Amino acid sequence: MKVAGKRAVNLLVLSSAWFLVGCAISTAPPRSRIAQPNPQVPISYAAVGAKISVPALTRHINRVTAPNFRSTGQGSVKKAGITVCEYSWEVQVSRTPMLVRPIAEGLSVKSTFEIWGRVRGTGRLCKNFRETTQPTGIATVTLSTRPTIDPLYALEPRFDYTWKWERKPAIRLVKVIPIRFGTLAGEAIEKGLRKARDQYNADFKRELNFQSQVRSAWTNLHSTIPVGAEQPIWLSIKPLSLHRSPLKTDTEFARMYVGLRSKNEMVAGTKPADQDVVALPILQNGTAAPGFALTTVARIGYQAAQDAARQQWAGKVERFDRGEIRFIDFRAYQSGTALVIGTKIAARSKIGAAVSGWLYLAGEPYMEGTVLRLRNIRYAANTNNPVVQFAAWLFQENVRSGLEEKLRVDLHDPLKDATDKVNSLPPTSIGGDTALKVQVASIAIGTPVADASDLLIPISAIGEAEAIFTPFEATTSADLNSFEDRSALAQGSGAITQPGIE
Repeated sequence: MKVAGKRAVNLLVLSSAWFLVGCAISTAPPRSRIAQPNPQVPISYAAVGAKISVPALTRHINRVTAPNFRSTGQGSVKKAGITVCEYSWEVQVSRTPMLVRPIAEGLSVKSTFEIWGRVRGTGRLCKNFRETTQPTGIATVTLSTRPTIDPLYALEPRFDYTWKWERKPAIRLVKVIPIRFGTLAGEAIEKGLRKARDQYNADFKRELNFQSQVRSAWTNLHSTIPVGAEQPIWLSIKPLSLHRSPLKTDTEFARMYVGLRSKNEMVAGTKPADQDVVALPILQNGTAAPGFALTTVARIGYQAAQDAARQQWAGKVERFDRGEIRFIDFRAYQSGTALVIGTKIAARSKIGAAVSGWLYLAGEPYMEGTVLRLRNIRYAANTNNPVVQFAAWLFQENVRSGLEEKLRVDLHDPLKDATDKVNSLPPTSIGGDTALKVQVASIAIGTPVADASDLLIPISAIGEAEAIFTPFEATTSADLNSFEDRSALAQGSGAITQPGIE
């Protein structure tokens, strides 16, 4: 009777163990409250390229620069201190379209000026004499800009001009009285070019308020930035310094790169506090190459990890050669340098032995490419639990290896999805007529560290970011075409149309 009763108790335990909950199948590693040193990550660097469309700038310059201008005055011819002739003069200057071309650290604006003039005699000796330029003058004009940004971020366009005669205009009254008409025409050209230069410098300072935009962007960098769409993820940037590279130009764009050094942190879950805004640093000269190499420490809270594990594994069954395990719930915490994963399971062997409860596995987190894994997984049977002896197969090597293989998270697809989403976004407005375009080339993940409340994962991204300035885009190609219709000289034709002043 005693033997039969003992067997009955054993059968009762075996049949009911499957439904038991809350017991510890393995010994839970001690929970640690000692913070681990943060992963060592390099200071991040980003060179943000600011570019301006050269064709748009060309249209703007042609729109605001008069296609022709006129100057008048009075003069006289003296011999031995005696006035022998008095006259009035007028000069009309017409130009070809302004052509903008790249030069070292700047832009060059070129045009050809046609100078036509007339002199009318007014004195007693020259009355009723009238002559026009023979030949009509031709001058080549070049305006250039090599803009600079001072240490306080003020933009200086530094437009200036040069010009030279290709054919100097000349006039002789009654074929014998020389008039210094080339000098008079040169003064008219100088006057027009000074006005154009001052206009260009004023336009650039007004339209490219670089100092104001940098100050605004610097302040905004201290604000926590949301980067997660489906779950709350936050990027916190601690900017350190800024430096700039010289202007680089080609036929399409004028570019300048501003380099940012910063320390970054990415947090999943509750939004962290904004950084305290520090004063804008002095701008340093440098050789900022295009592109960025940003490194941040992502903080994944254990609660977020538990939620993700529940979503992926809760209710699933894993089969082994000695039995099967059904996953019910998950826990995660730190124990020293190890990450502990507690999984509530219901296990049953092929011979009918069953047990349910919490199985605790501890291992060192590491990355294998884009896969987050645990190595050196260890767990020990809870010898104080009488039902564990019926599920001793749970602690065999093949089960441990199988669980180790299942406790892995491949981040390849999420990283690719995030990269594709960023790269497909159109340029994002960052104020005024400025937009920011970001292209991510690759993302890499460093060695994780288990901390008291978070799993810390270093993440590095490489790519390019460019701020696109469009201050002159309102000037359309119609403006240039309209100018070409009015211009006295069609570009490249060499045809000259006389102004026809009466």
